[in-house]
Amino acid sequence: MFIFINSIEMHEPYLVNDNLKILSDNLKMNSLDMSLVTAWRQRYVTESEYLGKKLFELLSVLRKHNVLDNSLVIVTSDHGQLLGEHGRIGHGNFLYDELLRVPLFIKYPQWMSPTSDKTSVGGSWISLTSLKSLITHVALGKIPSKKVLFSDTVFAESYGIAGRVAINSKREKLSVKKLEKYRIAVYHRAFKAIFNVNDWKFECIKQYDPTTEIDDVILRRMKKEITKFLRVVTSTKISSIR
Repeated sequence: MFIFINSIEMHEPYLVNDNLKILSDNLKMNSLDMSLVTAWRQRYVTESEYLGKKLFELLSVLRKHNVLDNSLVIVTSDHGQLLGEHGRIGHGNFLYDELLRVPLFIKYPQWMSPTSDKTSVGGSWISLTSLKSLITHVALGKIPSKKVLFSDTVFAESYGIAGRVAINSKREKLSVKKLEKYRIAVYHRAFKAIFNVNDWKFECIKQYDPTTEIDDVILRRMKKEITKFLRVVTSTKISSIR
């Protein structure tokens, strides 16, 4: 038996009579109503606590019917939410960590022993796209190796603004134009890069480990991973990144 539950509690709107125009205004003018942002942050915590209670209720039902122990339970999110971070609000347009690095909790069936695979996963990442393979393995009664979930390199994409935004001035047009780019985020070991495909350049590269440096080796590796990814997802000829 397979059950999929999609909870919408963490999504805006958070308040009665919320004016969601704040989302498009932020995209067009990078403006924020901080009083509304503060209220949204407070409600976000409340919604999170409510959702947590409902999740425990669901797990209790599974336990009551004696199916929890032998079930694979995955709790995750398809994206995070910006609530004023980086001067932005909402989701769906950017590649910030607050949007991409989402919670992921996995409870394995009792008959599995996922710790039996002793291979190291230090510095590795998990892409949500790998969950399909994990579920398939468990459904077939197979114990997945760590390679099924973990990878040294994972990707995320943004194709610009999702939906239409009404433009009322030249300034708004310029702001929106900057966002309407195809960008790729690549996480590799302790590093992250944002590559602007339209302008064919890296916009930023950062490291998560302060003891490491962004050197020529890392730059070459990032270029290689981006090129390899684009050759998989597009049918056009991909040039080398200089």
